[in-house]
Amino acid sequence: MDKDVNEKEERRMSDPSANVLQLVGNAVKYLEDLHRQGMEAYNERLQAAISTSQRERAAETERINALRAVDVQAVSIANDRAIKQAEVLATQVAQSAEALRILVAQTASTIAVQLAQVTNQLIERIAALEKARYEDVGKDKTTDLMPAQVQAIQTALAESRGKQGISVQLVIAIAIAFIGIAVFIIETFLRSGAVK
Repeated sequence: MDKDVNEKEERRMSDPSANVLQLVGNAVKYLEDLHRQGMEAYNERLQAAISTSQRERAAETERINALRAVDVQAVSIANDRAIKQAEVLATQVAQSAEALRILVAQTASTIAVQLAQVTNQLIERIAALEKARYEDVGKDKTTDLMPAQVQAIQTALAESRGKQGISVQLVIAIAIAFIGIAVFIIETFLRSGAVK
């Protein structure tokens, strides 16, 4: 019995055996290595994903900045063109207004000269008629206006019309139309400039 107790005691002292302890130690080391390798692989994949995400964000930022730069440049070019067009239009409007002013002034002076000529001719004719009437007071009333005098008035009117080329009313209407168009263009230009 002592022998059995000794054996039991020995087994208890040597349980677990060195072999079991080595196997358990190897298993623990294997599991630790496996866990460490898993963590390293996970960290590598995580770093790769972070790096890829950063590259994609940088590329997208560059793409958006390039598009924005193109848009800014297009707006700048459009603005420059609009300014140049406005300057050209302002110059044209000023030139047109000056040309119209000169045309209206010339037309007014021409019409004034023609009107003065016609008025002088009519005054002379009326004076001649009045003189003839006063001289013929005692004569028959039916021969008051002589056919020659009527024809002279008609001839004077026809000559004055022939010298004008176009009627005074037409010249005035054309001048008013040009002035109206110029005023409309200037007001439109000023309104469009005020809106912006």
